[in-house]
Amino acid sequence: MPEITIGEFIFRRLQQIGVETIFGVPGDYELRLLDFVEPAGSKWIGTPNELVGAYAADGIGITEDVVVTKVPASILETTKLTTALAPGPQDEVVVNAIVSRLGRAKNPIIIVDGGAARHDWAPDIGSLIAALEVPYFTTILGKGIVDEVHPLYGGCYAGASSIPQTSAAVENADCVLWLGNLPSDFSTGRFTEHVKSSVIIDFQRFFVLVGEEKYDARINHVLPRLSSAIKSSKLLSTRSKREPEPLLIPEVPRPIPITHEYIWNRFSTFLKPGDLVVTETGTAQLGITTTKYPSGVESWTQAVWGSIGYATGAAVGASIAAKEIGKHKRMIVFTGEGSLQLTVQAFSILNRHGIVPVVFVLNNNGYTVERYFNGWTAAYNDVPMWDYGALFKAFSPGEKDIKTFKVQTAAELDSLLSDKAFNTATHPQCVDMVMDTFDAPECLKAVFK
Repeated sequence: MPEITIGEFIFRRLQQIGVETIFGVPGDYELRLLDFVEPAGSKWIGTPNELVGAYAADGIGITEDVVVTKVPASILETTKLTTALAPGPQDEVVVNAIVSRLGRAKNPIIIVDGGAARHDWAPDIGSLIAALEVPYFTTILGKGIVDEVHPLYGGCYAGASSIPQTSAAVENADCVLWLGNLPSDFSTGRFTEHVKSSVIIDFQRFFVLVGEEKYDARINHVLPRLSSAIKSSKLLSTRSKREPEPLLIPEVPRPIPITHEYIWNRFSTFLKPGDLVVTETGTAQLGITTTKYPSGVESWTQAVWGSIGYATGAAVGASIAAKEIGKHKRMIVFTGEGSLQLTVQAFSILNRHGIVPVVFVLNNNGYTVERYFNGWTAAYNDVPMWDYGALFKAFSPGEKDIKTFKVQTAAELDSLLSDKAFNTATHPQCVDMVMDTFDAPECLKAVFK
């Protein structure tokens, strides 16, 4: 029987399942292993450190779903196919239970959370929204999965961090279809959400909780069956159709300094269909909850572990995947300068591979979220001052067309975001936005009142 080395086997197997890019740091004790990467047909991308490599691998994984990756058809000739799993015994039971609960509800809503993003439920969720015709919301982790231009979209719910209109709509609901519930301190406004557990129908990957009753069921079977059941039931004819108040984010007068209140509203008109957005943990992640995405924008953030430095590293992988897929044209990165200092070396990869990046740096002299927790003026919440535009260029010396900007007033930022050349650029761009040290999104302030 022919034999191959373990190293060759690993990378050939990864290639077979669609993993074409390998990130890492070439350590002295693994160099022999790395000799097997290119012969297996994979591409090696060395990262400046392990943290950037780990974030980049996460970014490429969440953007490029392996199930749609093309592999040689010849694999089918030697692989024994198994029969697809049939619907579980409780799939039909749970669908009937949900329809029954919806039939008694006067004010049902849908919340789309992080689990829905991780398990690729977006198409089925879109069908459910169309079938049920009730207001729907996202969490921080669920943002970017559903259409935010639809009149039934009611905003991003994060407990006390939500805008009052969204909080009222969610917390007054008498039936909540919570899809992929994935609570964390950030996504719940430090656990300040006020939704009664008795009204929640909790959809997880392999089970559904209807009140206190747990049903073992696969959601990829349940959601399509639920949409069909709703369409064929009397739900829509017996329940008066609710016309929600449109989500109106008030116009903010253009201030002299750049403020969180201003920028996240302004970015609603800067983003365009086809953009891929990666947002850093912290003030950017909270502020962007009030940004209304155009249809066709996808976004990712990391709110479970609060791992700062994520956005820049993850953008590397997401950008490479986006180029391979051909679905997105522009990579938008929102990051704070404190987080950026952990993974700034990722600029050297971001500017050379993938789709065109536009990086916005929130430069406010330190760690804002931490100041709200403790140490309002403490030195340990300050960060060294760097020239981010110069670094953006320094990490890509061979790229002649790189552009950097430093804006210190809202008028300067507005002018840049309105500039045609900036919006249509095909080269990397970095915007250093100078902001007040103690300014923060209103949603962050609300949690600490």
